Amino acid sequence: MTNKYDINIEKGSDTQDVFFSITDDGVPVDLTGYTARMQIREKPGSTILDELTTDNGRITIIEDTGVWTVTLKFPSATTDEYSFCSASYDVELIDASLLVDRVLQGKVTTDRNITT
Repeated sequence: MTNKYDINIEKGSDTQDVFFSITDDGVPVDLTGYTARMQIREKPGSTILDELTTDNGRITIIEDTGVWTVTLKFPSATTDEYSFCSASYDVELIDASLLVDRVLQGKVTTDRNITT
């Protein structure tokens, strides 16, 4: 089942969202060999507004003492260019055998900065 989580990004600020990879029972999920991707769009099938991947370094998957975290990175240089106020996203994890699991979805909203 895909978890729902809304992300708020302050334009012009470096923003990170960190998620822990655990089951509903609180058991850590081993993400060895996984990659990840995320796209932000106004609606399904529309133009990609931003794309985060493990390949471009904007998503990291790290293990620390048995706990896996997935971090989404939104650098200020990128968020400053966002022209949308609200959009949708999802995050997919891809295992070593290329099986895809959509694990997270929701809305992305932006707060416009005053100081530029």
